[in-house]
Amino acid sequence: MQESHDEAYGRNVDELLIPDGLDEEEKEFTGQTLSGTTVQRETLRCSKEGLEIPVLLGTIPVWLDGEVVYEYEQDDLLRVHLDLYIMSMSDSWQKQAIGRGRELVLKVEHVRLNVNQAVTAGLILNELFNLAEFSNHRYSADPYLSLDQEGEEVRIRFGIPGYPMVKFIDEDPEGFNARVLSVLLNQLNAHCHVSPDRSDEMCIRFFKADVKGSSSSFI
Repeated sequence: MQESHDEAYGRNVDELLIPDGLDEEEKEFTGQTLSGTTVQRETLRCSKEGLEIPVLLGTIPVWLDGEVVYEYEQDDLLRVHLDLYIMSMSDSWQKQAIGRGRELVLKVEHVRLNVNQAVTAGLILNELFNLAEFSNHRYSADPYLSLDQEGEEVRIRFGIPGYPMVKFIDEDPEGFNARVLSVLLNQLNAHCHVSPDRSDEMCIRFFKADVKGSSSSFI
């Protein structure tokens, strides 16, 4: 979590990593593990700068002569909150919208993905905003981005009122941006759809999966 050896040496690991307000939760799970239960749960850990980082935490009891003598704990950072990524990028995307005299409207729900899916989904969102930025379209209303999940299906909706979204896909299918977007969608095994009844909205759907390997394998 960014502390150096000298900064961490001699200090209680709980004091370094556990955010304020989660002490009782940590005691509860430690108690469960020391009683012989393997525990896996989503929680938060704190970086040196105070940033709260979502992690998947697993604790395993270590037995010796019929007694738990040690608690093995492992943080898994291989899952990413896509909604938090979107919020972290919103300032950059907002500037593109503000440059057109509009405000980007965000409506994002909590969605947690395998890191390889999350990286690819993030690249797709960046590519959509790049295409929108160079479209030279004068926004007639605020552009919007929504993220939600139904079961294991994740849905991303991106719209620019009055702008036919099909242009992103069909206007220059051999252009660099369109080809990159196509590759990313294929890598995510995602379906991209523009409804005839809502031509100014693009909907991207894909199912959550434990994707292994480099998320940059298309390069």
